[in-house]
Amino acid sequence: MKRFKNILAIYDLAIGSDETLQRAITLARQNEAHLTVLHIVEPKQETMDLLFERRKLMNRLFDNMPVDKNQFNVLVKYGERVHEILDCVSNNSIDLIVAPTERNSGFETLVGTDTTSELMRATDTPIWVVRPGGNQFYCKVVAAVNAGKDHALECQANKRILQMASSLAKRENAVLDVLYVWNFGVSDEQRLTSEMHEDARLELFQLYRYTALEEVVNVTKHVLGEPFNATPVVRQGDVEDCILDYVSETSADLLVTEGSAGSPIMNALLGNRSLRILNQANCSVLVSRPRDYLDEWTHKMKSSDTYSYSNQKVDA
Repeated sequence: MKRFKNILAIYDLAIGSDETLQRAITLARQNEAHLTVLHIVEPKQETMDLLFERRKLMNRLFDNMPVDKNQFNVLVKYGERVHEILDCVSNNSIDLIVAPTERNSGFETLVGTDTTSELMRATDTPIWVVRPGGNQFYCKVVAAVNAGKDHALECQANKRILQMASSLAKRENAVLDVLYVWNFGVSDEQRLTSEMHEDARLELFQLYRYTALEEVVNVTKHVLGEPFNATPVVRQGDVEDCILDYVSETSADLLVTEGSAGSPIMNALLGNRSLRILNQANCSVLVSRPRDYLDEWTHKMKSSDTYSYSNQKVDA
């Protein structure tokens, strides 16, 4: 069973932050993990004088928190938001980031320049975006995998998604659905739109559907073993639309999927599948980031002038 050991909760005093914190506390208890709560005072919004008052406020808020004090700490930092989060992730061996839903402009959401998107470009740590107003106790978890890709059984993304989703569903005593969205190839799409007899069209559709179902069963079995406590589900059509429709139709509490933020310029021109799912899903989303390296964007960011905020030391 996948177990998180060091969880980071982002606490920003905005709407939804308390729910984010409660989810992080629950996860820490279930996993017997260390919980770090990070609050950031940003230079572009506040002065450094506010830092001392904010630290006092955070200490008062968390003094009576029902957690093991040996497994819990609160950090209040002055600096640029993304840099401070990455610094905390690195220094505390964080293996899960729990963040509230951001209230961004439509443009930020479109191009992916919000905090979550920037983190997705810079770290391979999974990011759990908590939707406000969700259920305290989860009943339905959906794991979205790509069971039809080449070498799907060895795919690290599929493995990580299934391990996290299965573990979380078990700890929450929730139902787990493993969703795979498939579509026809170009040649078969052309055949289906031609003057094919209706029986032949239905037979071709069923053949593809059964193949897709077999693929998702094989991937689930390979990762979780037998018997697995999950329901394989297949849908045909556009990946984004099918995933969004499914989590809505089933009233899912959590979607576990892979995500890549992409380039802001390309996002503005072509859109981004991961960001659309992340921003439009009506449930909380846990984004898996199975990468073995930090990309060039991270190194550029760490060498920028704004990164100096992360290195400022302030005595409490």
